[in-house]
Amino acid sequence: MALGKISRRWRICLVGIIVVAASAGTVAAIRAAATGPAATAVLGEAVFDTNYFSNASSIAGPAQITIDSAGHLYMADLSDNRVLGWHSASSFANNDPADLVIGQLDFLHTYANQGGGAATATSLNSPQGVATDSDGNLYVADLLNNRVTEYTSPFAGFTGAPLAGQSANFTITATNLGLSESQNLNQPAAVAVDGNNNLFVSELAGSRVLEFLDPLATGVSCTPNADGSGCAGDAVVDVVLGQSSLTNTGCNVGGLGASTLCDPYGMAVDPGTNNLYVADHSNNRVLVFPAPISTGESAAQVWGQPNFVSNFFGVGPDVFNFPNGVALDGTHNLYVSDTGNSRALEYAAGAPYPSISPSVSWGLGNSSDFTHTGPGGGGYLGSTVSPSEFRGVGLALDGKGGLYIADALNNRILAFDNALAPTESGTRELGHGQWVSRWPSLSRLTSK
Repeated sequence: MALGKISRRWRICLVGIIVVAASAGTVAAIRAAATGPAATAVLGEAVFDTNYFSNASSIAGPAQITIDSAGHLYMADLSDNRVLGWHSASSFANNDPADLVIGQLDFLHTYANQGGGAATATSLNSPQGVATDSDGNLYVADLLNNRVTEYTSPFAGFTGAPLAGQSANFTITATNLGLSESQNLNQPAAVAVDGNNNLFVSELAGSRVLEFLDPLATGVSCTPNADGSGCAGDAVVDVVLGQSSLTNTGCNVGGLGASTLCDPYGMAVDPGTNNLYVADHSNNRVLVFPAPISTGESAAQVWGQPNFVSNFFGVGPDVFNFPNGVALDGTHNLYVSDTGNSRALEYAAGAPYPSISPSVSWGLGNSSDFTHTGPGGGGYLGSTVSPSEFRGVGLALDGKGGLYIADALNNRILAFDNALAPTESGTRELGHGQWVSRWPSLSRLTSK
């Protein structure tokens, strides 16, 4: 099936939605089998209540990734309903186990909401987005629980022993506006934090980006607007992009333009300017909104389209095929995960915004090839995949010249250790011990 003909929501959830449903059926099958005589030991799994092997080194559906100022790497492991963390992004060896898991009580279980129905402070359900603030606090876009959760400095006190089961310290489930205007979050897909610790949430089903002024701030002296917005230190939405008001929702409401969005996904903040970059997924473009952000503001520049009123997809130096991720490095170079074309592109820093023409590509075996689609990799169990092939979703920079790409097709994270002097092959990877594709979701769907 052509990517352009798949529903918008399915294109966002490139991996994991079928897996989530299959996992739910697996849970039911396992529990139904528990009515007979119980086995006393198990081979092939570490615990009784799974039917595929998951551990601290396995990945199933990597989505967005982020690296904080201390060098900690976090990844939303969508299909395993967890977030994994590695203490050092720049020094992990191939297939190193994660040092931290959030959303599960250990590294072996992967059920949505830990096999229960309702979300809890320690559970997740198809997390897609991760971001950190200047204090090292972690935000997670918990997609199918329709909430954003925050974890206070997850690696604080880390001594080398794996960490698991951390509880959320703060949760946002709605816009929390007064005047009877509050709306529940509807599929929050990604998060970003600017230099002032303001939180941005891309809401997939609402086709909008919500801004919460530093929700963790304390000692705030502020008079809010009539609807409760306008102040930091709370969970009330303050600004919206993609819509003309705090309560509007919908794809390209009023007609495609510089101030509309359709299924926004990955976001990134330029650390030097606080300008917000958004992967406007179903409009096949990347937009930049200059700081300070205001409700309904128009984007200042577009990548992937010739203007603000077109949204076609394709392959070439000036067009995207459903981009999912964006990132910026410390010198204002822009990186885009052009997911449908199985490539990543770099746009050199410029004034006031990066160039609209790419300068480097990854995923095609030739860093100056901007006209072809990358092979993506095997994508099936046991297939050989090269270090230069991927179907990227999220991407991140480590501050030391390293580019990291979440390869959703091959269930791994690839590290390119010198993005400024690019080579086409990844130098390290997480999720695999060798350059062979492992498709854990395939085993889930066929093992029952």
